[in-house]
Amino acid sequence: MVTITDKWLEEPWHKWDLKLGCHELRPKGDPKLEWLQLHGRKIDVFLSHIQRTGQDQIGEISQNLQSRECVDRITQKTRKVEVWHDMEAKNLTAVGMEAGVAQSAAFVIFLSKGYMSRPFCRKECRWAKRYNLKFIGIVEQEEDHGQATFADEIKSAPADLKDIFDEIEFIHYHRREPFKECMMKEVLKQAGVIDADDSLVQMTSPHNLHRRARRDMRADPVEDES
Repeated sequence: MVTITDKWLEEPWHKWDLKLGCHELRPKGDPKLEWLQLHGRKIDVFLSHIQRTGQDQIGEISQNLQSRECVDRITQKTRKVEVWHDMEAKNLTAVGMEAGVAQSAAFVIFLSKGYMSRPFCRKECRWAKRYNLKFIGIVEQEEDHGQATFADEIKSAPADLKDIFDEIEFIHYHRREPFKECMMKEVLKQAGVIDADDSLVQMTSPHNLHRRARRDMRADPVEDES
């Protein structure tokens, strides 16, 4: 019997097939998924973005998430929130990025202008679907910072990824408090890092900022409340 190790997660799919002799079993189940079910996910959130219009924003999100603590659901011990961010990753090859997605529990799409036109953003989305990650969407709404237009992004998306826009309720990206904190707690809640009834998520904006991104983006750009 072949033993699957952590290192195998960084190898292409065809090598898994050769090592396990399971290429004929693909329709029934993938060995990587079976491994993940047994060993769990090591990363809480994978951050996906386009560098040209979303690098600064995702950097802020990454720092914010990593500054927080959570209770590990398996060990019940307090630990830092684990994040995969390309600017901090050791392996930025396609294999390394797939491994990062595979070991993550949640997948954050930072939707800024041009996201769905980028080949690697598409790859990351496909990997997230393959590994059954929880999808979370954050949308840039300010024109001066790479505002995303849903109509354009849906048009740019390949056929197999268009359903993402039907399944995700995008959260507005906010730079100002208290809306920024409200945004971050909603991300943590959706990622399963904190429970829905946790005290951290009791603060909500009076305008229900989390639920109307798609509708608002079809109208005029929304300015940050102050």
